Amino acid sequence: SDLDITCFRDGDVELFPTALEMLEHVLPLVESHKSFKIVDVIKAAMVPIVKLRFREELAVDLSFKNMCPLPNTQLLRAYSELPRVRELVVLVKLWARAAGVCGAADGHLSAYSFTLMAIYFMQVEPRLRMQCLDTALFTGLGSVPKDAKGTGWSCRWAASDLLLQFFSFYAREFQWGTEVVSIRLGSRRLVLDPAFEALKGRREERLHIEDPFQLGRNLHCVLRVENEYVLYQRLWAAVQAMLQGEVPRGLMPGRRQAPLEQGCGPAEPRKAHAEAQEGGARPAEESPDSDGPHAESSHGPRAQDVP
Repeated sequence: SDLDITCFRDGDVELFPTALEMLEHVLPLVESHKSFKIVDVIKAAMVPIVKLRFREELAVDLSFKNMCPLPNTQLLRAYSELPRVRELVVLVKLWARAAGVCGAADGHLSAYSFTLMAIYFMQVEPRLRMQCLDTALFTGLGSVPKDAKGTGWSCRWAASDLLLQFFSFYAREFQWGTEVVSIRLGSRRLVLDPAFEALKGRREERLHIEDPFQLGRNLHCVLRVENEYVLYQRLWAAVQAMLQGEVPRGLMPGRRQAPLEQGCGPAEPRKAHAEAQEGGARPAEESPDSDGPHAESSHGPRAQDVP
């Protein structure tokens, strides 16, 4: 969905003891509102959901008494207030939808997963080193805590440079199958690190993305194996497109956009990463205060640099 909303009530818990009872109470109100169209009502799920369309434009998932995502939402809001984060996340999501690699219902990663991937890239890119916010400070109640607000970090890179380096990192540098996307830690670590002891499926050679609050939740759980290969190929294609002066799909309608399969790398990400280290564009070394990388550069720890 484009917007996730949860409905809950502070106090008077006995008024609606269960999420399903709350759904039954709210549903007639939504049905009577002319701006909403009910697409589906999922009552049997662990978290009941009403899928809506708002004014025929916005997809909305309305859940009930679903408090777990609130600290996560607060954390992402805090990151979005840091320089360039919101821009990169929006660009990555637009690309992912246009490239056909976003949507848990279809066996792809969720938009939330792509948000975490973008933040993680900005944390571990050596020329950016965006600060890692302490997840313990986020309770989900109220606005972003003052102690959790980022301070003193800046980013002078253009959004286009960030996007190119995002694609390059995951196509050429990221250790598919052994490294974990973890914005909780904000550093490059392998999946057998004790910090990931609770992470489900960590011994599988898959793309690993840790939920920053539910540490056992590996967000690859919705990603079908064949779609993981497609994701890697589309990332590789996006790198090649941008190096050739083309616009990745979905970002600038009306301008020449690369075909989906252009420049696809090897089918298996782990093999592709090994081959990427042997050739291709090499990094242009820069300090974190530089205006941005050259258009053809890519940078990040080599395989032997990952602890």
